[in-house]
Order: sequence, then C-alpha cells, then structure tokens
Amino acid sequence: MAIELRVATTDDAPAVARICMLAGGGAFEYLYGGLSAQMDAESLMTGLCAMDASPYSYRRFTMAETGGEVVGGINAISMADLKEADLAVLPALSGDLGLGALAVLRSSFRRIRLGLRMRGRQPAADSLILANVAVFPEYTGQGIGAKLVQHVLDHATAEGYPSVSLVVWDSNDRARALYERIGFEVADTAPFKPIRDLPYHARCLMVYNSI
Repeated sequence: MAIELRVATTDDAPAVARICMLAGGGAFEYLYGGLSAQMDAESLMTGLCAMDASPYSYRRFTMAETGGEVVGGINAISMADLKEADLAVLPALSGDLGLGALAVLRSSFRRIRLGLRMRGRQPAADSLILANVAVFPEYTGQGIGAKLVQHVLDHATAEGYPSVSLVVWDSNDRARALYERIGFEVADTAPFKPIRDLPYHARCLMVYNSI
C-alpha cells in the first residue's frame, strides 16, 4: 500500500477530530462529552480542529492517505506554542462554538481536574511535543503509524529540537512498543487515578533525543 503524507487542510477537520479522539483514549470524551445537547464530543472537537488558533487545529497536522483516502495523521507542537494555543480553547467553546457559560465552566473544571491527575515529570521546555497520532483501525498494522512518527522526528532534527516528547497511557502496550522500536525511552511513569472515560492507572512520559 502506497502511503503519502501531506499537510492537512480545513476540509480535514472531521478526520483530524477522529484522530484526536482515537489518540486521546477517552480524554476528549471526558473533556467535552455532555456539554451540549446539540453537539457530542466529536462534533465539538471537529469545531476546535477547524480553528486556526486551537492546539488541535488542522494547521498543525500532517495527514496520511492512500488512494486519496485519509487513513491517519499526526501533529506536533512546541511547548511554548502549546501553552499559548491551549488558552484559546475555552474562549472558542463559548464564542465560535456557542456553548453557554455553565458548559464552559464544566469543561474548565474537567481540564483542571485532568491536569491535576496528570502529575509527574513534564516535557522539557525546549522539546517538540508529539501531541496526537492515530491510524484508523481498519488500516493499523501496516507501518503507517511508524511513518507518521518518523516524519515528526525528521522535522524535529531539521528544526534543531533537542528532543521529542509524548505522553501515553501506561496500559497502551501497542503504542508504547511502537515508540520504543523507533527509539523513544520512558523518562517517567506517574500514577493516575481513574475517572470517567479514563480507566487508566498510570501515564508515561517518553522522550526521543534528537541530538
């Protein structure tokens, strides 16, 4: 199967949202589920992915496709850009996506709660963050994920990032095995107290040293 990588466009927002949902392992269902009677979590994510300033913006994604069909994708973002873009999420929920104040407050509380539980060592300030990567289930096992990750590593090297960091659930054996084969190492494992949609017990920080 011939796989081509390309920069995402606005039209890819629904596929980008699906990639985020798969990569999050329930995180986005927890953050955005039940906030709106009109939009489910994936619909809200699609809206966020269509925005330029969002940390999940299509502008930050590289898509994998075969025969003109998207089969997966990946995004990476610097720590500085991640913090800046993260601040745009709640205003986007209330402004562009039209959620009421109570729904935005609920989302804010969930973000704080999740952040408090994601304790442990954080990525280095000068690291490139591999934020979301996923291959659609019907296309897994064909080396697409490895190709996407290698694309980010090549970009990090070309841009002079000393490392690439990611966070993965400790029980996601398939993803961890992929990252370890490519050269990532576990830098920290921290306990995680399970909450709704997130039945996990630990998260791992994995780092690939580019230099």
